[in-house]
Amino acid sequence: MRINALDTPYAKEDISALAKSGLSLPFIMIPKVNSQNDIDSLDDMLPSQLGPFFAIIETAQGLLNSAEIFSCSRVKMAMFGAIDFAADIESELSWDAHLYARSHMVVCAAAHDVILFDSPHFDVKNLDDCEASTRRAKAMGIHARSAIHPAQIGRIHTALSPTDAEIAEANAIIQAYEKADGNVVLLNGKFVEKPVIKKAYRVLAMNKVK
Repeated sequence: MRINALDTPYAKEDISALAKSGLSLPFIMIPKVNSQNDIDSLDDMLPSQLGPFFAIIETAQGLLNSAEIFSCSRVKMAMFGAIDFAADIESELSWDAHLYARSHMVVCAAAHDVILFDSPHFDVKNLDDCEASTRRAKAMGIHARSAIHPAQIGRIHTALSPTDAEIAEANAIIQAYEKADGNVVLLNGKFVEKPVIKKAYRVLAMNKVK
């Protein structure tokens, strides 16, 4: 469920209704999160059984505070909101113009185990570019993407799904890791360390989603 941005008068009504609802939700999506204080205040007002928070980063201030925002235990997912971000920093809505923003959010999300979604592709008729840009996002560490039209879903899944080679490599890494029983793992002449093992488990998890 998405609530209105916290800097609007409608957000208070949303929060009040949710606090009394007794619902249990997959997540609560929060637009234009700017600081850790935004999350802490909302956490105080909404019972934990309502569900985790999905923070949308759409401003320069929010981007700079991403690490602190993602460190909040209730924030489990986040998304880069490209259109409002471009308006806030007065940039083009191009990939190159937002390379730093995406890169910064990838690092912050990885450090705090937050699932990061890329901004939706807003040209719903250009499915080829939707898929291509999703592959670019995957290459830099973004492994999920929001869709604004049903036709985009298949292309996004295609771009994010692991290849046969990636699946085979992940299986080999995990088998070697489990066989080593906590000892040093050497596979094809290379040491297999925790980040590599974590990636292998994520690849297999993504394969199950297909």
